[in-house]
Amino acid sequence: QIARMAVYFSQAVQQSFIGSKSLVLLDWHRSYGLLAVAFKDEHSDADGLVNFYSDEGEALKSASIHRSVMTESLQWHPDKKIIAIGWQSGEITTYSDTDHEIFEQSSIHRAAVGFLQWNKAGSRLISGDKSGLLVVWRVEPRGQLHPIPLHQHRIQPLMHCVLHTTTLPSDRPRPGDISVLEAYSWQRKSEPNPDTNFICCFCASSEGVVYYLNNSGECLERFRVGGQVHSFLFSAEKQLLVVITTDMNLIQFASNMDGQLSQTSKVKLSGRNKSSQIRWTEGAQLASCSNENTIRLWDLENTENYALNIHQYIQAIPNEAVTCIDYEPKRGILAAGTNGGNVLMWQWVGTNVGESQMGGTDKWEFKTFTSVGTPVDQVKWGTDKQLLGVSCGGTVQILSEQVMNTHLNDEVSAVQVSPTEMVVECHKTGMIHSLRTDVNIKGTFVTKEYLAVWSGKKVAVYSFSQDKPQTRVAGTFATETSNVAVYEQNLYTASKTQVEVRTFQGTLKQSLVFTEQEGNLESMTVVGQYLVAGTTAGVVKAWDISRREPKATGSINLAGILPKCPRLTSVKCNCNGSKVSILLQKDNGCLQLTIWDVESDAVRVFSPASLTSPPEGDTINGATATLPDVTESALVEQKRLCVELERLCILSHHWDASDPQLLVCLTRPDNQERRQSEDGRGMKQGSEHGHALAVLFVTQYMNVVVNSIVPMETFYSGFIGISIPYLYFGRKPRSLVAMENVAANSSDPASVVARQTVRDFVGLEQGDARALQAMLSFSFNSTVGNMDEAFKAIKLIKSHTVWENMAKMCVKTQRLDVAATCLGNMGNARAAKVVRESRSIPEMEARLAVLAVQLGMLVDAEQLYLKSKRYDLLSQFYQASGQWQKALEICELNDRLHLKTAYHCYGRYSEALGAIPAAINSYEQAGTHRFEVPRMLLDDPVELENYVMKSKDKSIRKWWAEYLESMGDFDMALQFYETAKDYLSMVRILCFSDNLQRAISVAEESGCKAAAYHLARKLSIDGDKQDIAKAIHFYIKAQCYGPAIQLAKEHSFDDHLMNLALLSSQENMVDAAKQGRYPRLWSCALNISSMTFSSSWQKTSLSTAIQPWWGAWLGSW
Repeated sequence: QIARMAVYFSQAVQQSFIGSKSLVLLDWHRSYGLLAVAFKDEHSDADGLVNFYSDEGEALKSASIHRSVMTESLQWHPDKKIIAIGWQSGEITTYSDTDHEIFEQSSIHRAAVGFLQWNKAGSRLISGDKSGLLVVWRVEPRGQLHPIPLHQHRIQPLMHCVLHTTTLPSDRPRPGDISVLEAYSWQRKSEPNPDTNFICCFCASSEGVVYYLNNSGECLERFRVGGQVHSFLFSAEKQLLVVITTDMNLIQFASNMDGQLSQTSKVKLSGRNKSSQIRWTEGAQLASCSNENTIRLWDLENTENYALNIHQYIQAIPNEAVTCIDYEPKRGILAAGTNGGNVLMWQWVGTNVGESQMGGTDKWEFKTFTSVGTPVDQVKWGTDKQLLGVSCGGTVQILSEQVMNTHLNDEVSAVQVSPTEMVVECHKTGMIHSLRTDVNIKGTFVTKEYLAVWSGKKVAVYSFSQDKPQTRVAGTFATETSNVAVYEQNLYTASKTQVEVRTFQGTLKQSLVFTEQEGNLESMTVVGQYLVAGTTAGVVKAWDISRREPKATGSINLAGILPKCPRLTSVKCNCNGSKVSILLQKDNGCLQLTIWDVESDAVRVFSPASLTSPPEGDTINGATATLPDVTESALVEQKRLCVELERLCILSHHWDASDPQLLVCLTRPDNQERRQSEDGRGMKQGSEHGHALAVLFVTQYMNVVVNSIVPMETFYSGFIGISIPYLYFGRKPRSLVAMENVAANSSDPASVVARQTVRDFVGLEQGDARALQAMLSFSFNSTVGNMDEAFKAIKLIKSHTVWENMAKMCVKTQRLDVAATCLGNMGNARAAKVVRESRSIPEMEARLAVLAVQLGMLVDAEQLYLKSKRYDLLSQFYQASGQWQKALEICELNDRLHLKTAYHCYGRYSEALGAIPAAINSYEQAGTHRFEVPRMLLDDPVELENYVMKSKDKSIRKWWAEYLESMGDFDMALQFYETAKDYLSMVRILCFSDNLQRAISVAEESGCKAAAYHLARKLSIDGDKQDIAKAIHFYIKAQCYGPAIQLAKEHSFDDHLMNLALLSSQENMVDAAKQGRYPRLWSCALNISSMTFSSSWQKTSLSTAIQPWWGAWLGSW
């Protein structure tokens, strides 16, 4: 497990020859740290040399093979330390590094051996030369080739060979599951022939003929690709054979178990043919480089292609191009070398996040780059140690991924920056020392005065000054050790079974021995005056080393306490030696945190699921499993943090230098941990990818409570330790930081350490020990919910920043009553008033959000509003913070009642910014544009007219017509009234202009009652008898019969009276009946009377009207 950032260090191999040589080939043994490098004379091809190197670049003295001809091919045995070398003369040499024996075979091949291929078991070797001779050799156990070949075939000149292998199905059943075996019959679907002598392979000639060599030794022609073969690749997982010709045609074949090929596709690739290198990457993806600044990738399954451009990741020199690539499948890392002397690395992350949701380039995360100084010719991954061989002309460098060793003690930090260089920073004085050692550093330990480094075989101790740039060697000696610690003038080295107390010069003073049953030493550390060591058998011991003779303070055997005790990997103790934290590696690869109380011998297994109410058995040897005096709000916060912590995997643990209860754990998401345990791939760094610090308190009752979970920023390379009030981080190189567009919080260019103030201690960076202790007490008590004790601890603190920080903590702990006190001490009357007024809000989360807004905690406020589902308040929050798009979206989805209001407010906001088009659009969405837009554009008549012209809204056009009418432009006003279909206004203007004919036409055609009524009034006032008839007509059209009857009575239009009375109301009918006193209207009266006889009142009215008329009529008769 990697607790800090892993970086790549370069180590040049030791040259074991004299003269100028250029590199031809290099190959790693996949199981051992052995690198074979083939050289040739720089001025001719008549001198070949193969050297062998360890994984640290040391030349193996007993292994060097020299011939007068150039090396053509070489390949390591799959399991043994045996290598086969093919020469230009046709000879084949096998060399055993175990027995240091060299075997020659020169009786068969007469031409340059173009390829060598071991079968999977290493019992057969297949060779092919450029004259077309294909040979299968039997290999003896020591590596010697049998003089008589098993098979040989004379075909076309051979260039390439790949084994035909298959992978077991992913759902292979468990051993003994017979039902599944019968159902799936996976045994018949495994490799074509599980025999150790399996030799099936595909071969390609220089002329493009593909052959298949079956297990019987027959060589069969399968296909002709129609061109010279440039690359020849086979995927055992996908059963795909890919042939790429020199003219960049890619032909894809599907293979069955018998080696039969069927062409599935043929495409033309882009790129330069002669200089291209092509490799398999993840799944069915091919990567290619061809001396360009891009790496091209082709996804054969999804028929996609994309490119990685190096200029997007580094500040490349002009014309810098990728010259070579190689892919490491276990961790999914693609390495690329450039002619500018850089080695770049990308890691495949498509499977982690989901390929369907990502673009092509998003599936590769840039990891790092390393400069090797000279143009790179070849890169080659090898061994399980993740080593990369880099060919730079005549030299070879080995890039090794190594954890950046760090240590923090007494406010002094030590950080490894290269294989042999350390940087020591004294944070109290600001002094920085750079120390270059003569050992390859595997670990480091620092105190106030001394720095110890070790390589496993050698230890070096240096002294330095806190305030002067002075360093010196205090001692150096050779010893086998896995760990070193320093206390005062003593050096503690860990051997297999004992801790040895030495002087700085290596003199052994005494030993602390572990028995054989207690196991070998696995971890050791010194904190203050306490030494703690743990073994592979789960035994942990602690000593007080402040005296002349170390005094044992405790011992425990975890294997006897914990069922199926996992392997112990790390132990650390707190500042007073009372508690020891232990990391145990479980079967799935995750690390489990266990706490041991040295005084009571109680053991607590850390489990986020049981932090607040641990089940029985979670604490051992009588440790209490309850949290006393925990408030309900604190319990809710603990549960929230525990849910978040359950998804994280612990990587490392660090106690605070002054508080015995404070423990910090570096974590990362459990899904990435699970991915690493499955396929060995690394992790992504930074808060965007889930690296976080869990700040814990371990109480005297052996309970563990979570104070906070702090994301680790992307510009930090790793976590170093904690010393209140700071968290200490290693910084990435400034080149990488610049590429990420961020800046670390350290102003000193020489500094490699960044400090970040712990959340609860913001404002107390320069505080004295008393203030820091008071804040520690406050932080602990507030975490468990004991706020009364928390405020007692800090009542003497007067810092405004501290009270503000505590008010922010109240948002987390949901203590609004405490927040009011904090705001009072801050003197923030406005915030106190707003928080007091928020008591009317029923939702607690919404009230907390109000407090968070006043304290500038906008992200927390947003989350709280979402949690409370007060989308109306959330929309107001977004509006107040200028996040208008979010405000509109939340109204669209969850608060449509206030949607138009939000659009109107956004219109006002846009208008204030001068964004007129946005304001117009917002007002239209809000439905307030009919008033707001004319008001807004009134001072710009041209824009106002353009808007009106473009608008189809009748109200806008009517308003514009009224505006034109007020300006006296009646003709234009008429046009806009017409488009707005405001016929009353049209008739009104026409009547005012005495254009009665057109007014009559508009009233007739429009059918508008109001227009007809207005025209009728105009005609009835100033008109003659003909106009009176028209007025009566338009009153009828407006359905205003009363005024029409009145006009008819006044101007004796008796012929209209009957019809009008019939159309009008009953009251008008009675009034019209009174008009029937004249003889010529008696028939009308009778008709009207017959219609108005329905009510008693109407009968009385009719009688009163008819009696005088009836008497007069009888007299005349």
